[in-house]
Amino acid sequence: MIALLERIIDEIPDWETRILKLETASSLGAIVWVAWGIGLEVARVLVENELWSRAKLPTEWPNCRHCGSRLNSKGFQKRSIVTLVGTVNWSRRVGRCPLKCQNSQRVPLDELLLIKPDQKTSDEVMRLGCLLAIFVPFGITSQLLKQLTGIKVCSQTIGNWIASKGRLTMAKTQKEIAAFEQGDNPIAESLPCDTNFLNSCYR
Repeated sequence: MIALLERIIDEIPDWETRILKLETASSLGAIVWVAWGIGLEVARVLVENELWSRAKLPTEWPNCRHCGSRLNSKGFQKRSIVTLVGTVNWSRRVGRCPLKCQNSQRVPLDELLLIKPDQKTSDEVMRLGCLLAIFVPFGITSQLLKQLTGIKVCSQTIGNWIASKGRLTMAKTQKEIAAFEQGDNPIAESLPCDTNFLNSCYR
C-alpha cells in the first residue's frame, strides 16, 4: 500500500505546491477545500491506474457481427472521459474485422465498463446532473454541478441528458407494456424483510 501511495504521489502534478497550500490554509474551510482537491487527484490517479491494469489483460476478441471472422487487434488507442474525479485518460485495445466489414470496430474493455463509443461524460456525472435538475432549472443545475464537482457543463447539455434518459425510460416502458399485452406478467418487486416501518405508517 505504501509503495502504491508513493507511486500515486509521483503522478500527481504540483504535489509539493498542493501540500504547501494545505499547510498554509488559514481556516478550516480552506483546509477542507485544499484536501478535497488533493483527494480528487488521488482518486483520479487510482482510477487511471486501474483502467490501465485492466487494459493490459489478455483480450478475448469476438467474431465480426457481419461475416463471422475473428476480430484483429489494431493496437492501443487513447480514451478520455469526464468523471466525478476529473478527466480520466487511458488507452485500451481496439479491434476490427480483418475483412474490414463496415461498422465492425469493437472495444471490449469499453463494453465491459459499459461505456458507449461516443460517450464523453461518465454515468455518475450525468446521474448527479439529472438528480439536481429535478429540483432546479437547468441553468442553476449547471452552476451547482460546477460548485459541487468542479465540472463545467452547459444547461443545454444537461437538458440533453434529461431527454436521453427520458427516451430510454419510455422505450423500456413500451417494451414492458408490449410484453404484458402478449401475456407476460410483470415481475413483482421484492419487499425488504423488515416491514416494521411500513406497518407503522398505517397505525
